[in-house]
Amino acid sequence: MASPLPPESLADELLNAGLIAGKALGRRFLPFYEPFTLDVLWHSYEAPKSHLGLLLPDDTHYYFINTNGDCCVFHAIDYEDEKEFAQRFVNPKLRFNLLNQAALYHLVVTWQDLCEQQKKPLSEQALSRIMALFYDPHATQLDNDQDRRAYVLFSLQYGQLMTNEELSKLIKEVIEDSHKQGQLGYLLSQRKEALSLLSQAQ
Repeated sequence: MASPLPPESLADELLNAGLIAGKALGRRFLPFYEPFTLDVLWHSYEAPKSHLGLLLPDDTHYYFINTNGDCCVFHAIDYEDEKEFAQRFVNPKLRFNLLNQAALYHLVVTWQDLCEQQKKPLSEQALSRIMALFYDPHATQLDNDQDRRAYVLFSLQYGQLMTNEELSKLIKEVIEDSHKQGQLGYLLSQRKEALSLLSQAQ
């Protein structure tokens, strides 16, 4: 962070920004400066620099490294009052992402671990891909959290599961059959041939 403010004043301004952002979202506080929270915020806007600067005091610039290892920068943006702040800062995607932040974080960490174990680089735009899969129409129909997690991780590893007829049928069965819910990861792991064919098609 680069700012003309002395450290004590800057700390007070950032605390106040966290309180205002939290209030706009119906929370007590938004610790926007935490690395993963900041990455989630960045991914919650089409033009993040036009929104995240609302969190900064005058003439302040913020630099951070995101999940993909890219350097992101945003600069202070003025606003008149808390009502204008909320209108410009809050959107439905931001609310969903913050609501699901813990699940998204665990998916990112697990995917990073899997990539390390397999000695392959973390895929580009990892968090963007995880979010896209987490919110896709099939994932959102999976009521069980472990099934949704399995859907995302297997899709990252092998490709879009719904393009394979056998895997697509299996996922639809899990969605519709309450007795199979919570077992998607295990059931997918038993379809090695279908997963292999899907992987080869990538």
